[in-house]
Amino acid sequence: MTTEVITIRRATLEDVETILHHRHTMFRDMGMPIAPDKIEQISAAYMQWMTTTITAGQYIGFFAVTPDTEGSEQIIAGAGLWLLDWIPNLLDGNTQRGYIMNVYTEQAFRKRGLARQLVDLCVDHCRDLGIRVVVLHASDEGRPIYESMGFKQTNEMRLVFPD
Repeated sequence: MTTEVITIRRATLEDVETILHHRHTMFRDMGMPIAPDKIEQISAAYMQWMTTTITAGQYIGFFAVTPDTEGSEQIIAGAGLWLLDWIPNLLDGNTQRGYIMNVYTEQAFRKRGLARQLVDLCVDHCRDLGIRVVVLHASDEGRPIYESMGFKQTNEMRLVFPD
């Protein structure tokens, strides 16, 4: 019997393409694929944004990895934390808020608690920084996990202007 070794590591600039892959696949799995005529433009803009925010320390990513058959690593799950400047408000006088994003687990590794573990790391990082408000947008599949972790639904509304 072999035991699968899964370790956690921080994301680096070299991981930007993997983060983008997770993001695109996450939206596709939720039934919201990016239109083929927009994928190149959105991908380029996102990779530039990701590079800037990782370099500035505003995005902290975590990956679950396992050795692959060639001795290197296979990234099997990921989650990111975007540290937002925020106005002090009734919930918190802090000027930062945590936004958890890009939570994704490769299909073959789901139902093992990896997403929960990675989101916990994001939440713990916020706690360590003194950030008291952490938000995310949940897929239908992820909502029960986040609710069990104490996340509550809010009344956010959105307006999107057409192209």
